[in-house]
Amino acid sequence: MRTWFPLVCALLIAALFAVSSLAHGLSAESLRQCSPWLLAAIASVGVVILGSSERIWLLKGIAWLGVVSAVVGIALFADIPHLGGTVSAGRLNFLFQYANAAGAWFACVALICMRLHDARLSRCLAPSFVALLLTQSVGAILLFGCIMCVCIARKAIRAKGPDAWTELCALLVQILMATLVFACFRMSISIGVIVFLAVWVLFYELWPKACKRLMGKDAPRVVFWVAACMIVAALVALAFVMAPRLMQASGTFAERLAQMRDAFTLLVQNPVLGIGPDQWQVVYPSMQSAEYRSAVVHSGYLQLGLDAGVLAPLALLGMLAHALVRGGNVVKPALWLLALHSLIDFDLRFAFFVVLIFVFVSASDLSVEDGNQSGKVA
Repeated sequence: MRTWFPLVCALLIAALFAVSSLAHGLSAESLRQCSPWLLAAIASVGVVILGSSERIWLLKGIAWLGVVSAVVGIALFADIPHLGGTVSAGRLNFLFQYANAAGAWFACVALICMRLHDARLSRCLAPSFVALLLTQSVGAILLFGCIMCVCIARKAIRAKGPDAWTELCALLVQILMATLVFACFRMSISIGVIVFLAVWVLFYELWPKACKRLMGKDAPRVVFWVAACMIVAALVALAFVMAPRLMQASGTFAERLAQMRDAFTLLVQNPVLGIGPDQWQVVYPSMQSAEYRSAVVHSGYLQLGLDAGVLAPLALLGMLAHALVRGGNVVKPALWLLALHSLIDFDLRFAFFVVLIFVFVSASDLSVEDGNQSGKVA
């Protein structure tokens, strides 16, 4: 799917922001809302002109950036060193000062690492899993869990030979490690750091040797099912540990539904050019249907429609649908996560996520076979 569709989409949305700003008589400051989409247009051009191998290396660079950010985030959660704004109410906010956005990023990183079939990246899933759990972003965790279950099920159905089962075992073992580390963090941050470093370093160093023992036998399949059963038990226990956070999230989700309902009503009344960039926070108090406070609608597509008109989210959704239906399978799980998470949160307010989505869409024709050219999982 190497087309210029992403470029056209980004420029169209940027133009709609500009027209909406001018039509509503807003100040020149509102035109800065065009900048993330212009950056996305530049990024999409850069990705499209690259060859397949270069785009694989670009995705690997993004994946390694994610792994490093996860390790740094875990260190900052442990106050090593102390940096204000990285943790709030016991939730990891790094890199975005917003835990839900951080959760979406770490989930996305884990899915990319899993799909690239790189020998080293496949052993670096645990930091992203742990960082995701430390954000306690219920939406990101649930979406990630659903997408990961689909990926694991498809892998298990199509698994042929010990190589495929060993790859699945590596994935499940790291999920189990992450739940153990998160439980340790809940008991004591010091214990959590020690356990994280111990289990991750040991896994990274010893797993290739363990693979040699597993090859050519039925052991990988046995390890897979044992790990799967242990993960189910661990996740049930984790649900009880996170019960207070789950209750809090259910309350905030009800508020978000009220926001979405009011935003949709407002968009229906102003479909062509919306109400103008950043005008939601000014307008909603006069027509809100429930008690809530929010400068931004917790739905990226509705906020985009209010900012620039209904054509903007329709163009973005059309581009995403085309990439998800017609594209390859390397970035597809990560794209699904970003597309669905933007439905329930304001990821599109972060220029980082806008650019990341367009990079993934522009590289969406890549398949697992392209990733295999860079090396098999050890």
